[in-house]
Amino acid sequence: MDYLTLIAIVVVAFIVTLVVVTTAFYKRTSKDLSFVRTGYGGELIVLNGGAFVFPVLHEAIPINMQTIPVKIERANKAALITKDPLRVDVMAEFRLRVAPDPEAVSNAARTLGNLTLSPEKMQKLVEERCVAALRSAASGMELEELHLKRKDFERNVEQAINQEFRKNGLELESVSLVRLDQTL
Repeated sequence: MDYLTLIAIVVVAFIVTLVVVTTAFYKRTSKDLSFVRTGYGGELIVLNGGAFVFPVLHEAIPINMQTIPVKIERANKAALITKDPLRVDVMAEFRLRVAPDPEAVSNAARTLGNLTLSPEKMQKLVEERCVAALRSAASGMELEELHLKRKDFERNVEQAINQEFRKNGLELESVSLVRLDQTL
């Protein structure tokens, strides 16, 4: 065998090895999924792009970047109590997501981990905070105000909850009152 053939075999073997290593250990993100790589080299937040994740050296925590709807319904004995004090049946929809910035993704990975991948688990996790914000906003307004100033009520709920969600890297996109009726 001559040297040229040997060099060609070595180059081809090197390229094949490089392709195999890259496909096996290079992890890419998409618009709806990011990840946080921890381990050797410290924390690396990958929003748009990719990074090598070697099993022994690193761990990758996937973070769902999609909007997650959370529906809350409070009626009858669980109804909200207004300032006047009357009971109000409420159905509200919260739309939340992990904020698309590195610090928020890092906080979500640290506090929520893989829970962001399951909308059902996220619903259970944030439900009590959403109910507390609804109760707080309803207790500061009378029933007639709730009907006439729905946007103010939604804004009050949003302000009450946004600060809590930011601690977990979440942001509230919107709050919508789907139904608002006096409890019978």
